[in-house]
Amino acid sequence: MEFFRNLFSNTGFIPRAICGDWTPELIRLHNVSDFFIWTAYIAIPLVLVRFAYSKRRELPFRQLFWLFGIFILACGTTHLLDIVMFYNPLYRLSGLVKMITAAASWGTVISLFHVVPHALKMRSPDDLEREIEQRRNAETALQTSNEQLEMRVAQRTTELEKIAAELRASEAGFRLLTEVMPQIVWTARPDGFLDYYNQRWVDYTGMSVEQTQGWGWQPVLHPDDVAPCLDAWTHSTRTGEPYEIEYRFKRASDGAYRWHLGRALPLRDEAGNIVKWFGTGTDIDDQKRAQEELEERVRQRTAQLEAASEIQGRLLAELERSNTELQNFASAASHDLQEPLRAIQTFGDRLQTRHGASLDEEGQDYLERMLGAATRMRSLIVDLLAYSRVTSKASAFSEVNLAATMRGVAADLAQRLEESGGRIEVGALPTIVADATQMRQLFQNLVVNGLKFHREEVPPVVSVRQEEDASLAENFCRIVVEDNGIGFEAQYGERIFAPFERLHTRRKYEGTGIGLAICRKIVERHGGSIVAQSVVGQGTRFLITLPLHAQAGTISA
Repeated sequence: MEFFRNLFSNTGFIPRAICGDWTPELIRLHNVSDFFIWTAYIAIPLVLVRFAYSKRRELPFRQLFWLFGIFILACGTTHLLDIVMFYNPLYRLSGLVKMITAAASWGTVISLFHVVPHALKMRSPDDLEREIEQRRNAETALQTSNEQLEMRVAQRTTELEKIAAELRASEAGFRLLTEVMPQIVWTARPDGFLDYYNQRWVDYTGMSVEQTQGWGWQPVLHPDDVAPCLDAWTHSTRTGEPYEIEYRFKRASDGAYRWHLGRALPLRDEAGNIVKWFGTGTDIDDQKRAQEELEERVRQRTAQLEAASEIQGRLLAELERSNTELQNFASAASHDLQEPLRAIQTFGDRLQTRHGASLDEEGQDYLERMLGAATRMRSLIVDLLAYSRVTSKASAFSEVNLAATMRGVAADLAQRLEESGGRIEVGALPTIVADATQMRQLFQNLVVNGLKFHREEVPPVVSVRQEEDASLAENFCRIVVEDNGIGFEAQYGERIFAPFERLHTRRKYEGTGIGLAICRKIVERHGGSIVAQSVVGQGTRFLITLPLHAQAGTISA
């Protein structure tokens, strides 16, 4: 308490101005500086307090402003006391003010430790300016978007109005179209309730649209068709599947029931939901009756074909039996005919050997003619038997390499080629599915034909090759057998394939005239064809068309 009683007492102290070598100028320098510092320290808290008071609601950390004001005011007071101390040494008051200043200083420091972390989290003025700018930009963009949206809404409204007008026009066009159509046209709601019929319905049934709306159309149906029609229509409205049924409608003009084809399809929105059914009824009574007549004719024709098939079966069986008998007869006849021929040849040979010298010239001529006729008769029987065996003694089909076949043919005819000075030229040939034995017989007959009918003084040349032909059907090949022989006139192109047909005398060219007939029969058995092209004096070309694989209907065994 003593300290506070003497707080404003200068007893025991001397003024600072008379202590030391203070000059008036130095004292003035300190006093002026301290005065301005004091006045500044007085002004700063006044401004802070005014700012804190005017922004007391929005200002954060308001207590910190009060602490700064007290701290700065206390600091300013110490400078004021420094001026006083030059003339009145109030050191006790000065110490008390410094203690207050120290307390205010540390109070401010402690508050700062508490406030600074929160203050650092606060946005800076630049951040606030940027946020304000962003908000302004967002507001501008929002305003622009709103303007665009309003424009789109206006456009969409215009479009919807146009669409509505088009729909009204379309509906009017649809109604107009349905009125001129010869069919019955109707529409229904998604639940199956029929809400529209065209004039064709009214004219045909004699009922008004109001009478038949909804489910009122049932009396027009034939009694036997009501249940199937309801079942089909209920199924379609439940599942959304297209509706199609044939039923009979009663015609008002004469009470006759006529067949109609009823069809309906659903119209769906973008979500796939049915919004409408559109249906038609087409009079098919004439077609129905024509179909029934056609079916009756088909039944009759089927019965006729079955009867014909039965007859054909009997004929085929008879033909097969006849063919079997014919083959047996040919085999037996060839055996029975060859036996007396062998006897004739045998005894003729003995007669010629033992008694030929005793016969006169005429007798020897008769004997030679008899033996020649017997030999020709034997050849005819052998060739006739070979012709009949093309089908009766055929082998199963297998893969046949025609190039290998031709090598075998050339080997068999080697001696004949050497005698005639001729040659066989073999080009590229395919592998086909055929009767190997008959393929060899076919090409050997054709090559022998080419070697036999050669021109005098001209060595025979027979060429066998495959020839490409774009006109051929798929899986067929074309083989050409060509010679440089005497040829023949084009008018005989078909005649040469007839059995026993000859264009030259036996004295000039040997043979029975059945070789080419056998060739054609072999080719036809394989489902192919053979034709001859020739020019007199320039040779002959045989064009053989064969399937690469066995054809349906060919004999395979």
